[in-house]
Amino acid sequence: MRPPRISCRRSPSQLRPGLLSRALLAAFLGAALAGCESDPGTADWTTARTPSEPQVQTTDFRHDVPFAAGRPVPAPGDEAALRRFVFELGTDPQDRIYVLAAAPRPGDVPSDDLITRQRQAAVVRTLAELGLATDAARTAAENLEPGRPVAVLVRRTRVTLPNCPDWSGDPGSNTDNRPLRNWSCSSAVNLGMMVVEPNDLVFGRSPGPANGEYLARSMENYRKGRTRDLIRDVASGELFPTVAPTSSGGN
Repeated sequence: MRPPRISCRRSPSQLRPGLLSRALLAAFLGAALAGCESDPGTADWTTARTPSEPQVQTTDFRHDVPFAAGRPVPAPGDEAALRRFVFELGTDPQDRIYVLAAAPRPGDVPSDDLITRQRQAAVVRTLAELGLATDAARTAAENLEPGRPVAVLVRRTRVTLPNCPDWSGDPGSNTDNRPLRNWSCSSAVNLGMMVVEPNDLVFGRSPGPANGEYLARSMENYRKGRTRDLIRDVASGELFPTVAPTSSGGN
């Protein structure tokens, strides 16, 4: 690349020694850098790149159980079809199984609701014989197939691990100061492989009932300073001192 010409009001002989060379060098470098400058484009400063994390996917499998008119139990062939559905699906303890039946509507005859409950109980009993725990629930009649008043819904939740390592981006260019795609990728894989209940990654569990008297007494002891000392070394039984030692004046 040829350096551009420089027009000066003074002749080169009137410039001090070294000034001309520095001016030519600055012009040459400026032209070279201008030609090599890359356009970073418009950066999105509002949306941070989501780091790699395990994804929870839920899939529902449904089987509608037919019943003959007025019959509280399915026919032998329909019960066999239900068992075949369970065997072919290959259920496991992590699956949630719901037995759905139509909820009563205003104006329904009580005997109709009774037979609906009997049909639901018959399906629950069949699944229990297969060693499956189920949740019986009622739903709107519009959610069920005509002539099939009971439906078995198997909800399966699985964890999909991120593809690690992920160097799909440019690791040498991080001008937007965002996390690289491979950031925390291995930790996300380890978490996804260790979790037992996939739904724990979606929402927490209810802590359940607690002993209010025990908790209140613990808070009272804490406020009064009646807490146990921390164990520093279990083997030697050494404890953290309850009161920091005071200096006797010498170092």
